[in-house]
Amino acid sequence: MGEADLSAGGGGSIDVGSASSLVAQTNSGSIHLGEIVGAAQLKAGGGGRIQVRSVGQVQARTSSGSIEIERASGEVMVEAGGGGRVTVTEAKLGVRVLQAGGPVLIGHVGGRVSAETGGGSITVKSSAGSVVVRTGGGDVVIDSAAGDVHAETRGGRIRIGPSGGGVTATTQGGDVQIDGSGGPVIARTTGGNIRIRGVAGYIEAETGGGSIDAELIEKNPAADTHCTLVAEGGDVRLYLPAELRASIEVVLVVERRVGGDYRIFSDFPLATAGESTRRITGSGTVNGGGDQIFISTVNGDIRIKKLRR
Repeated sequence: MGEADLSAGGGGSIDVGSASSLVAQTNSGSIHLGEIVGAAQLKAGGGGRIQVRSVGQVQARTSSGSIEIERASGEVMVEAGGGGRVTVTEAKLGVRVLQAGGPVLIGHVGGRVSAETGGGSITVKSSAGSVVVRTGGGDVVIDSAAGDVHAETRGGRIRIGPSGGGVTATTQGGDVQIDGSGGPVIARTTGGNIRIRGVAGYIEAETGGGSIDAELIEKNPAADTHCTLVAEGGDVRLYLPAELRASIEVVLVVERRVGGDYRIFSDFPLATAGESTRRITGSGTVNGGGDQIFISTVNGDIRIKKLRR
């Protein structure tokens, strides 16, 4: 089949094995496509689903049904009314997903990824560009990205693998894990633990209830290497390169003592004060001083360790 313009009324479905390009629409039925060499514009009404095995560029929209794109050689633009799953297994260029409510699974993408859902998990296997994802409630997992990563959820965990750029991760309740970045990291959670590894840039991390464990690997004196780690309740541990130039300030507030005293531990020289009070402080300069390292917590230990690599 060459170019095709198909429409199915009532609850009828559309099934096409192959075509050079296609425009297809149903009132409430599903759309099933095999190989579409060029562009496809698809719309399924009611609870109809859209399934595409192979396509060039595709625009797909459903009222409430699921959408599945296995392979695309061009741009992928998907809009789902909610309730169904959106899956894009492989796309050579960029992917854009708007989902009213439901999970989103994106596989391997050769360009930029943008995905938003009103509620549901978002997973991205890999992107050769930047990644921007937002969900109204659900976990976010991004295995790898060549560019910057921005991830938001109103309630859920965030896990981000290695990225070539900076990372921003925000959740209103859940743990945050970031495993390597080529730029700065900003991580915030209203309640949960934060774990950050291999950051080639500054670090800003804040939790309303939980621990922070962070690792800075950038040691270029010309780079911005400031770190701000704030925990409302929990231990804070920061690994720094031994060669880093820094000015360190730490504050530990003790509201209660359970099972022993809370303390400040540092592999770098710090002058401490107030050990027997409810506000313990420490300060010092490292390798002549540099960007500020600020750490504060309530009812937790603070540990500043030399990175051993």
